[in-house]
Amino acid sequence: DIATAESPGAPYIVFNPYPRSRTMIVEIDLSDDSGVSKITDREGKDCSYQILPTADGKTRVAFHAANLPPYGYRTFYAVSGGEKESSSLPITSSVHADTGYLENEHLRIEIENGAIKLVVEKATGTTVLEASSEAGVNEVRIWKDTGCISVVRPVDDDDIVHFIGNPEAEIVGRSSDLEHEVELLETGPIRAKVRTTYE
Repeated sequence: DIATAESPGAPYIVFNPYPRSRTMIVEIDLSDDSGVSKITDREGKDCSYQILPTADGKTRVAFHAANLPPYGYRTFYAVSGGEKESSSLPITSSVHADTGYLENEHLRIEIENGAIKLVVEKATGTTVLEASSEAGVNEVRIWKDTGCISVVRPVDDDDIVHFIGNPEAEIVGRSSDLEHEVELLETGPIRAKVRTTYE
């Protein structure tokens, strides 16, 4: 049982359905409209959190639920009376973002004209994905296809379809040619989000 009258704030139970300890990001909708000053665990330790934008004006919060036991749960408390529109965090965050990049402690993703240009693993400096002059990492391309793969589609000697760089492939559309808008939706500290909308 949870003694809510003695708790520091509104209690939220987070269950871990996996057979291993887990840390995860949890989203909650606050039960009242008084905002939140902090999120704590049962021992009173502050948890990093972020106020999320909502269309209905309600207060939604994302926070790190750390060290959830296997097949078990932990109780966290939302202490009311704080910010309702901006993020607040008791610790330094490694999540950063702008319309030109997304970054955390593991990866840096560079964005150009709304598309992913480069993905780098920070620990080793390894380029995981990189756009070329022919195609972006997450670019959408549409080729003309009017018949059998062995007749119409461009293939190599192993009957593998190759579109990019093949002079026989007729491109009828690509996302990079469309008008688009890049929006920074979330800036951290729990998570960051960039959205590209094509017209």
